[in-house]
Order: sequence, then C-alpha cells, then structure tokens
Amino acid sequence: MTDQSPSPARFEQLLDAWSRSLTAHAPATWRTKSALVPHLAAASDHLLDDARVSLGLSGVPVTLDLIRARAAVVCPPDPGDPWPSPDPVARIKAPAPCDFLPGEIDPVTLAAVDGFLACQRKFKATVLRLLQGDAPAAVLRDDLARWATALLEPWARAGFMPAQDTGRLRTRATCRTELSRALPAPDDIPACLDLALGHPDLVRHPLLVHLAVLWILPWPAGNGRLARLAHSALALGAGRSWPIPAGTDRTAYQAAARTAFTDGDPLPLMRFSGQ
Repeated sequence: MTDQSPSPARFEQLLDAWSRSLTAHAPATWRTKSALVPHLAAASDHLLDDARVSLGLSGVPVTLDLIRARAAVVCPPDPGDPWPSPDPVARIKAPAPCDFLPGEIDPVTLAAVDGFLACQRKFKATVLRLLQGDAPAAVLRDDLARWATALLEPWARAGFMPAQDTGRLRTRATCRTELSRALPAPDDIPACLDLALGHPDLVRHPLLVHLAVLWILPWPAGNGRLARLAHSALALGAGRSWPIPAGTDRTAYQAAARTAFTDGDPLPLMRFSGQ
C-alpha cells in the first residue's frame, strides 16, 4: 500500500485494512457493565500522566509538577464532578492553586498545557456519555469539535492562531505535521470523518479512531492530542485499559503511524499505545 491518494475512497480501504489486521491480531476484550465504574475510578489516576505523555509526543516536554500546578488553576476539584474519585482523600492531597510569575513558563508550553487540561474536562464528560450507553459515533460527532475548541482556545488567547480557527475543521490543504505526506482536501474531511465514526468495528477496535484522526488531520492544530484522547475515550467507554504509551519517543510514534498509512499495518501503533 502507498499513501499517495488521500481521498475518501483510499481512506475507506485503509480503515478496512486496519480493522482486518486488528481483528486477526488483537481480539477485543472488555469488562462487564458492573465493573465499569470502579474501572473508571482507577483510570482517574492516569489523567495527569496522560497529559504529560500526550504533550510530550506533540513536542511539548512538560513535567508532572507543572501539570499538577496548572490543573489546580485550570481544573480545580469540583464536588459535583460525576467522574468517580479513586481516593477519598485525593482532594486533600491536591496541590493548592498556584500560578507562575511572568516568564517562568514559555507561553507556548503554557497554552499547550492549559488547552490539554481543558480538553480533558470535555473528555471526561464524553467517557461518561459512552458508559451510559450513548452511541459512540453520535457522541464523538458531538464532542470532538468541543474538544478541539477547548484544546485550542488558549492558543488563540495567546495570539498563536486566529480565534475563528479554534472550533472549525481545517480549511487549508496543508497542516502542521511531521509525517510529510499529502492530506485529504478540506472538502473531503467531513466524508472521511463520517467513514471513521461510522465504521462497524470502531468500538471493538478504538485504535481505529486514533489512526483516523492522525490520517485525516481534521483541525488546524492539535490533531495528535485529539487522536490519542479519542482513542482513550472509546477504550474506557468499552471498559478497556487506558492506552497511554510508555514513553514520549516522537520518532517511534511517527514511524508507527507512517507504517499504518503506507503499509496498512496498525500493529506498531497498537504496540506503542500499550494495547
């Protein structure tokens, strides 16, 4: 396979090839409904580490200390949050809200961290909808645009992108990517998203949505982070483990994605994602 024709028809072929390979090598398993809420509570432990790893894979190296400090400001504990807490005293252990003096954090890093944490709040609501039995395709159609807006609003506030670009699909034929390939035309993005979200194996193999967003690059920026969060939401919604990669090796991550795009082989990215 090659990646020379980024059309909806080509994308549909790739989706089917990825699905066949995952079905043959990674049979899906998930927990019973009664085990989902405790499973979700345990997954709460991974939120901040997921932010650290995903930002690192996007070229924004951050520490857990920085993420914790920003989370206390951007996403303070909310007693009404329906997301289960893994530890009754977790709120007592949470750091007090604090901020940094001007110049202590690079503004690009600050916008990236704040955007990802705000996006995680939307992500939690998405997972809860999935656990309640809402149709995954409909949930993601509703919520992905909200995620993109939350992720990119801090970039717009900092002047790094036009405010009107924060919630809309990509309107240019090019996009910031290090995968060095042709992209689907902007007019083809809705059709490609419909193919991905309507695929019959989407829930059985959540990696499909990860690959789909990386291949389509639907938004002007932040697509890798959105792809990984969409993968996590579907996996958690099916009662599976949180697919957080073990490290932040961008070269290995991009090589795994490139293999899926050029050879139709999703297994390197599956292994990289820990699933």
